[in-house]
Amino acid sequence: MDRNLKTLALGRIMRHLASTSVIKEIDKDMFGPTHFSQALAEPKYEGGVVYWYFSFFTLLLCISMKNRCDRLPVLIAYNLLS
Repeated sequence: MDRNLKTLALGRIMRHLASTSVIKEIDKDMFGPTHFSQALAEPKYEGGVVYWYFSFFTLLLCISMKNRCDRLPVLIAYNLLS
């Protein structure tokens, strides 16, 4: 991947995170932490963040699969989700 393309992609990701208040944009292309992002960086919260992410991800998959959650463990185990 071209360096300019990587820089552009990273900038878009950072601006998206800033728009959702995960981080804050201090100046053009300069970002800083919020209380939320600082909490996510705390090792003591790592397990909770991971658990919440996978629980929410599973819920969204069930909803998108029209409540066919019986197949979800198989799809996850064989990495058939795309």
